Amino acid sequence: MDFSSFIESKATLLTEGSIYERLRRFPSLTLDPHIANASLIYQPESAAVLRSIVEEYLEVGARYSLPMFTLTNTWRANKERIGNSDYRRENVNFDCVQFYRGIVTQFGGGTPVYLGGLMGCRGDAYKSEESLSEADAYDFHKWQADALAIAGVDFLFASTLPAVEEAKGLARAMAETELPYIISFVIRSNGQLLDGVSFQEAVRQVDRASARPPLRYMVNCSHSSAFRAAFPYFEGVADRVAGLQANTSARDPLELDGAPELETEDPSSFGKAMRQLKEDFHSQILGGCCGTSTSHIEAIARELSESTAR
Repeated sequence: MDFSSFIESKATLLTEGSIYERLRRFPSLTLDPHIANASLIYQPESAAVLRSIVEEYLEVGARYSLPMFTLTNTWRANKERIGNSDYRRENVNFDCVQFYRGIVTQFGGGTPVYLGGLMGCRGDAYKSEESLSEADAYDFHKWQADALAIAGVDFLFASTLPAVEEAKGLARAMAETELPYIISFVIRSNGQLLDGVSFQEAVRQVDRASARPPLRYMVNCSHSSAFRAAFPYFEGVADRVAGLQANTSARDPLELDGAPELETEDPSSFGKAMRQLKEDFHSQILGGCCGTSTSHIEAIARELSESTAR
């Protein structure tokens, strides 16, 4: 079943937990200042660390027979950043997709595992004032959207977006690849993006901006309690919201950005809260963001399995 058909089936999909944050705190790794963890595939030792983390998450899905998706390590691998890095002569997006495809292939034959091509905003994801206009965003992001599509991902995923204008340009660029795609915003508990636009209005604007609207929308880098508090503000667009990749801290995302210490909550509480989102709001896609580890994703999987068994 292709990714679009799976999403339209309304079946539950588990996602991975944090990868970037875990790598950033790994003692023997140094992330590239421009393309971050996209550089790790080019050194055997760092590639092995990245591979082991991705495999840990996918093994959870396999163990609980839950379909999953994983996202490439290309959040910062746009044309501008690659051009400023030591990897400007490498085909970074293609190479990262092939690296991930090799991992995903190991889990073939059982429950589905989908590979998403990850994109992000040009500036700081927690500073909406750095966001691009719709027109500039389309010009800026089209190169990477095309590169990921050519490399063979199953869908595109734009993550941790703070502002609607850049999301509109991103959506137009992603839509032109003809791949299904998801737009994922950072929100606050009052139902607003970091630029102050309501989630409801953001969905409507992005849907209108593209001839091929996003397959679904998601929220990431927000706590489950913030998603729950914001959900009443999704009225009119709730059916467009697939789910959440949650932080383990209830603090505002701006407070967490660059924090030296990682705030987390116990996996059991995290898993129960995420399962409750599925039961209360029919959330289809559930996974982790900042602060999560394999134990948090396993807690979601266990809760989902026990819920189904009841």
